[in-house]
Amino acid sequence: MVYEQQQALASNYFNLGRSLAGEVAYEDMRTVDFVASLKGVDSKRIGVLGFSMGGFRAWQLAALSEKVAATAVISWFGTYDGLMTPGNNVLRGQSAFYMLHPGMPAKMDIPILPALPHQNRC
Repeated sequence: MVYEQQQALASNYFNLGRSLAGEVAYEDMRTVDFVASLKGVDSKRIGVLGFSMGGFRAWQLAALSEKVAATAVISWFGTYDGLMTPGNNVLRGQSAFYMLHPGMPAKMDIPILPALPHQNRC
């Protein structure tokens, strides 16, 4: 998708009182639930792997799902200050909408996600 299409999609979600980031997080959680339900899968040993933007999603999934036992992230690490530098995609849209949980930046920075214990979720 180009920036304008992603912005329109994200705007529609916000106008409906939802967020694109929330939708993606929900879908990722349902994927783990599905994998855990499969025969031959040890539901206590599910791991997630993410590369680049998928790294953010892997951290987020580990923070949200008690079924995720291990997480590996390759080639992604960001803070809100770093991601909001002039010229960065986060200020133009694109991947920003997949990480934009309203209110989250006021409560914590992105590197806190993998450290969140399941019982103390935001």
